[in-house]
Amino acid sequence: MKTFLARKCSEIAFHALAVFHPLSNGNTYHGCIILESLLTHCPKPFLSKLVTDKDLQCYVFRPNNKTHTFCFSSLSMHNISLFFMYAYSERGTVLTKNALFRNLHQGNINSFFIGLICFRPSTKGPNLQPVKVCLPFLQHQGFSRISLCFKKLLKMFREWRFLDYLLEVSLSPKHGDEIATKYATFFIDLVARSACIEEGRLLFHGYEHLIVDSMIHALLDVDQSRTLWHRLMCGQTLVQFLDICSRPSIIDPASFADMAALGPPEPSPNQLFQMFNKSLKRLHTYIPQLCQAILFPQKQLEPIPLAGGIIQKPFGQIRLNCLELLTLSADMAQFKCGKVLAYLKPDFWKGILELAFVHKTNNLFLCHFRRLLHLSMIFRRRFLKLLFVTCGMLDSFIDFYNNDLPRSSYYLYVHTYTFSV
Repeated sequence: MKTFLARKCSEIAFHALAVFHPLSNGNTYHGCIILESLLTHCPKPFLSKLVTDKDLQCYVFRPNNKTHTFCFSSLSMHNISLFFMYAYSERGTVLTKNALFRNLHQGNINSFFIGLICFRPSTKGPNLQPVKVCLPFLQHQGFSRISLCFKKLLKMFREWRFLDYLLEVSLSPKHGDEIATKYATFFIDLVARSACIEEGRLLFHGYEHLIVDSMIHALLDVDQSRTLWHRLMCGQTLVQFLDICSRPSIIDPASFADMAALGPPEPSPNQLFQMFNKSLKRLHTYIPQLCQAILFPQKQLEPIPLAGGIIQKPFGQIRLNCLELLTLSADMAQFKCGKVLAYLKPDFWKGILELAFVHKTNNLFLCHFRRLLHLSMIFRRRFLKLLFVTCGMLDSFIDFYNNDLPRSSYYLYVHTYTFSV
């Protein structure tokens, strides 16, 4: 039976992928289950058909102002292809591309494509223990053929500019928050999974600038076309992307399902680590814009009543996200942190010092402010003269420590700052 299904893999894949077309009345959930089964049990013929079978790469579904009903089961694969070619106008595309580009907002299809793009041949036996085999045996079993087809598949996705499309939908305001959130979630899941496989570099290589540029532009939203949630989601996606790329080694999220309570899985080299320096340097070029967004928000928020009193001028999530990116851009630079802090102008330090006294109950803001101050004391001591002499920071701290009532969160921070100096 398995041999028979392997021989009919092309026909099965054709029907399963066809249900994702807008004119199809097929069950997309069942289509995903079939595709996942093919990938799990027949990876070699399935991947081979995806990259080589012309029947899966040539269909035309656009009717000439008529309603058509097809009975695929009564036609051969060749006849179906010919029927589509002659019965419709000559606007063809790829079945796989259609399912990938138009249906990622559906939970079942995006989980399949995550598994497809980050596919790893199983090397486990029936008892769930790794099978120790030599290279000739692997080649004999088709593992080298699977790897070759897998690389061709990723190159095909790259030729389709899949990441460009994924970022465009994630960050564009015209698709709505729900679609944008699902595509952004797919993107960061894809980054986390691709970091664990060697072929993942094929898909992401050369996209460092585009990813950072797109996320920052969406977060700052100069044209004011995005919602608050959309902007926050873009900022947090960029933070997660930098966090994943910054690690020399990483644990495959999919491996946690195989732990079987025997201990944590072994980390593997991060295949996207080489993207980190380029991405971080690109982020450094946006420090002036981030500082501008922190000090001069696009609009003032309404007062917020809290347990400790009414916050007349809330700091806001967007400004907090920009401050987090600013802190991370300096913190992740490590020993080159001094060069990054040089982007911060005296006006920024004066402004953020004033904000610290205004937002004295905002612990998230105060944590980032404390970190920036700490990094400056270590890597950029020339700022201390500006803060103590020009801005009178120490005098302000002492006055606040002695006279500010009732006590707030900033009271403890000031105590720490003073003793750190």
